[in-house]
Formats: sequence, C-alpha cells, structure tokens
Amino acid sequence: MMEIIHTSIVELIKISPILIIAILISQIISYYIPKNKIKKVSKQNEKNFAKAAGIGLITPGPLLAYLPILKTLKTKGAPLSMIAAFITAQTLIGPARVILELKYFGPLFFIYRVILAFFIALAVATGFKLMEKYV
Repeated sequence: MMEIIHTSIVELIKISPILIIAILISQIISYYIPKNKIKKVSKQNEKNFAKAAGIGLITPGPLLAYLPILKTLKTKGAPLSMIAAFITAQTLIGPARVILELKYFGPLFFIYRVILAFFIALAVATGFKLMEKYV
C-alpha cells in the first residue's frame, strides 16, 4: 500500500511543472485573448478539424497538461468538435511513441497508424459537430 502511495506522489510531483505551465497558459488565454477572436479562428469546418487533429498528432506530453488550456478555449467559444479532434489525435498518437513504435513495428506500421488516427480524429470531430447541441 505504501509503495502505491509513494509512486503516486512521485508521479504527481513529476507532472506538476507541466500542469502549472498549462494553467498559466490557460490564464493568459483567458485574460488576453478575446472571446470573439477564439470564435473567429475556430469555425466548425473540415479545415479547422484537420488543423486541430494535426496539432494533436504532434503535441508532446500527457493530455493532462492540455486540459486546462482546452477548458479555457471552450469557455472562450471554441467548439467541442475541435477540442474532440485535438484530444482524439493527441491520445491516439503523441510524439513520445514514435521511437518505440518505429523500433518495434517499423515505419510502415507507424505511418498507417498516424493516417488512421488522423481520420478517426476527423470522424470524432464531425460526430461532435452533429451532436454538439446535445452535449
């Protein structure tokens, strides 16, 4: 039991700097970027879904670090469809996995997985666009 508690505390300490930076960035967005600017650049269309998914594909680190920022963007008017595209792509790929997957499965496997993850993220965004009024 003590080992689990110790491991959890160590992991919390490891991610704390990332989480603090994410909270600071979300506060900067909250105070300095007007709501109309967020709404203007985050219209719900396939091009923006692709951008959100693409950013999610290349974003390093754990999703936990991005949740405060995404919450602030949602509060400022970013549609859930774009947030869902980012989260889906970031969760399915993430740059940290590149080296391991290339080593264990080869480049072709990784390329196919990235392409499929990208299209899955677009499908999730489209689904959210259709259901957003209910969420």
